[in-house]
Amino acid sequence: MQDDAHVKQDDAQVMQDGSQVMQDDAQVMQDDAQVMQDDAQVLQDGSLVMQDDAHVMQDDAYVMQDDTQVMQDDTQVMHDDAQVMQDDAQVMQDDAQVMQDDAQVALKRPSSAHDLFTGATKILLGATQL
Repeated sequence: MQDDAHVKQDDAQVMQDGSQVMQDDAQVMQDDAQVMQDDAQVLQDGSLVMQDDAHVMQDDAYVMQDDTQVMQDDTQVMHDDAQVMQDDAQVMQDDAQVMQDDAQVALKRPSSAHDLFTGATKILLGATQL
């Protein structure tokens, strides 16, 4: 009888241990599921970060493209300004030549000093309007 009681007690202990093992296995499975969910969230977050990085890179490319266009426009403006300055210098040189020619003519005709002064004044007024 006592052996039967021990066997029943042992059987009950085995069942209790089996139940505990099943509970532990269930907990492990729950923990694994949580880890998988966390991993999925990390992957999703990483994907969003990569998308954001791609947008930033695209925006940077647009900014660089705009900067390049501005630099090209500035270069063209500088080229145009240099051409205007060169043209102005040529006009001034031509005016100086006219004044020199007028002076030569005036030296040959003493009565034309007034004409020389008037002509030089007109040329100088014209040069200041450039």
